[in-house]
Amino acid sequence: MDIEAYIKPISEEQPCGRDLRDDTSVESIYYKLRDARNSARKAERIALADADEGATIDENWYQLKDLSLDALKNETKDLEVVAWFIEATTRIDGIKGFTQGYQLASELIRRFWDDDIYPAIDEDGIETRVAPLSGLNGFDGAGTLITPIKSIVLTQNDEYLPACVWQYEQAVQLERLDAEKKQSRIDNGAIPLEAIKKSVVLTPDSFYQELVSDLQTALETYEAFTQEFDRVCESLPQPTSNIRNALRECLQAVEYLAKDKLAVTEESDNQEQEEGGTATASHQTEEINRREQAVNTLRQVADYFRKTEPHSPISYLLEQSIRWSDLSLPELLQQLIPEEDAREQYFKLTGIDVGSNQ
Repeated sequence: MDIEAYIKPISEEQPCGRDLRDDTSVESIYYKLRDARNSARKAERIALADADEGATIDENWYQLKDLSLDALKNETKDLEVVAWFIEATTRIDGIKGFTQGYQLASELIRRFWDDDIYPAIDEDGIETRVAPLSGLNGFDGAGTLITPIKSIVLTQNDEYLPACVWQYEQAVQLERLDAEKKQSRIDNGAIPLEAIKKSVVLTPDSFYQELVSDLQTALETYEAFTQEFDRVCESLPQPTSNIRNALRECLQAVEYLAKDKLAVTEESDNQEQEEGGTATASHQTEEINRREQAVNTLRQVADYFRKTEPHSPISYLLEQSIRWSDLSLPELLQQLIPEEDAREQYFKLTGIDVGSNQ
C-alpha cells in the first residue's frame, strides 16, 4: 500500500475534499460505506455466536476496504472513513493491515487537522471529529478493534485449524476449571491448551519470527499514532490503552507459546555473529546474550503472573524492574528521586559522576 497516494490533498482549493455526509442520495458513497460496515459486522456477530471456527472473512469487509481507500484518495479526508478502513484491513490483512491503517491515520491527522479534516467540528467540539477513532479503542469497555486484534492467528500448519489469540486466552481459562466443566466447554467448541501447543510445534519457526516482528512494528506505529492523537486532543484527552494492551497481550502470547522456536532462531543468529567476529567480539556477544536471556526470562515470569494471578502486583513489579534495567544509574535516580535538589545532593554524597554515566 502506497500511503503517499492517500495523503495528497484532494485539491488546492479544498485539501480535505467534501463532506460525504452532505450527499443523502441512494448512491451516496457515505451510505455505501456505512451499509458495508453494518453488514460485515452483522455477519461477524452471527459467525461468533455460532462458534464457526472455519468462517471466512465476510465479503463486505473487502468492499469496505476498497470503498474507503477510493474515497480517501479521490473524495475526502475523513477520520470516520479512516476508522472504517482500519477495521476492514485489520480483519483482512491482520497485523500488517493494522499497522498500515494507523500509519495512514497518523499522517492524515498530522497533515490535514488544521485544514478541517472531516467529520467537521460541531457544537460538541472535537469529540465529533475524533469519536470514530476513539471508538476503535473503546471508552468504558472494549472498542470495535479489540476482537479483530485478538483474532490474530497464532498457528499455521496443515494438521490443525489456525488458532487465534482469543482462543488461546480461552484455553488458558479452561485449565482453571474442574474436569467436568472443562470437557463441557471443549464439547461446545473450545480448543484445549494442549491442542494449541501441538499446533505451535507444527508451525514453522519463520512464522513466529515474522509475527513477533510485525507485532513489535504495530506497537511502535500505534505509539506514534497516540502521540499525534494526544496532540490534537489535548483539550479533550481520548482513551487509547485498550488497543495497546491488546497488542501487548498478543505479543506475550506469541513469546510464551513459541519461546522455544524463538530461542532456537536467536541462538542461530548469535552463532552466525560469533563465527564472523574475532574471539574478543565473540566473548562480548556472549555476555550480551546472557543478559538478554536473563531479561527475557524475567519477561516470561512476568507474563506468567499476569495471566495466572492478574490481581497480584508481581507482574507489574517485574515489568518495572525490566524497564529500569535499561537505564543508567543517574537516569534511574531521576525516576526514584524526582526532586532535583535532593537528587543532586545524593549525587554529591555518593560521588556519582552524572556526566560519565549518561
